[in-house]
Amino acid sequence: MAEMNNNRTKSVLKRFLGAQEVAIFFALLGMCIVISMFSKAFYSFDNLMNILRTTSYVLVMAITMTFVFIMGGLDLSVGSVMGISGLAAAAFLKMGLPIWLCIIIGTIPGILFGAFNGLCIVKFKIPTMITTLGTLYMARGLCHVVTRGQPIFPLPVTFGRISNGDLFGVPFTVIFVVFMALIAHYVLNNTTFGRYVYAIGGNIETTRLSGINVGRTQIMVYVLSSVSASLAGMILASRFNSAMTTAGTGWELKVIASVIIGGTSMFGGVGTVLGTVIGALIMTVLENGMILMNISPFWQQFVVGALIVATVGLDQFRRSRKSVEE
Repeated sequence: MAEMNNNRTKSVLKRFLGAQEVAIFFALLGMCIVISMFSKAFYSFDNLMNILRTTSYVLVMAITMTFVFIMGGLDLSVGSVMGISGLAAAAFLKMGLPIWLCIIIGTIPGILFGAFNGLCIVKFKIPTMITTLGTLYMARGLCHVVTRGQPIFPLPVTFGRISNGDLFGVPFTVIFVVFMALIAHYVLNNTTFGRYVYAIGGNIETTRLSGINVGRTQIMVYVLSSVSASLAGMILASRFNSAMTTAGTGWELKVIASVIIGGTSMFGGVGTVLGTVIGALIMTVLENGMILMNISPFWQQFVVGALIVATVGLDQFRRSRKSVEE
């Protein structure tokens, strides 16, 4: 009996230590320890809440980008969709429309661009990189056309509370992202839709032959990705009480980096929401720590780039080793 319990404990421990999130979690923990040695301000409540708030903006998009990557896809348009959606909501807020209606209007660009991405990829077989790169420029162009480069401000104070408000000191955006992450985790691991996403990333042809509507699932995932970008754009506009033409510029790289560092495979079929959450935290903690330690922010780009290369290289090594064993 004792031996049986011992074997069971070893099995659980082996599964735990073999989880892809463990390595990046310990990397995050080690990073926090090192930064705290150089700056005691790191563990202050205000700084920790600032880290969580900043991370939440990225995670709104990164959580659904995880679905895209697991499916074997890519969405480069999220930063630009983020910008145009924030501008759309802000424009109608200035007209005096109710906040709830402006939020709905703000999601329309996300629905349209997401559906456009999905249809181009599924129906016209245009590569994901080309399609989403095209929509990146299309959405950013609309940002300049609509506003002529001018920001839209000020926005209603009530709208600003969406991002700047808190519950017992915890920002509303953080609470929102926690619920979003829990729902996304459940969907990926406990629903038919989630199983379809993993199946498409694992082997799209086998999935198609098994009778699954691959195209519909792909379109739904790209719509989810773009709608999440719309929500992030409105949250950012709420944070600064204004919507800017340049909002979201380059954010697609932050989102993609968070997903990759979080252990989601670029080749599809592998990834978790928890991994993405940790990956986004690593990005934010790295940036925050370098500021506290008075290190040039340019080094952050170097370190993030090195992390991406190392993560993808490790994933490639794991895949090649697995194929050899099989």
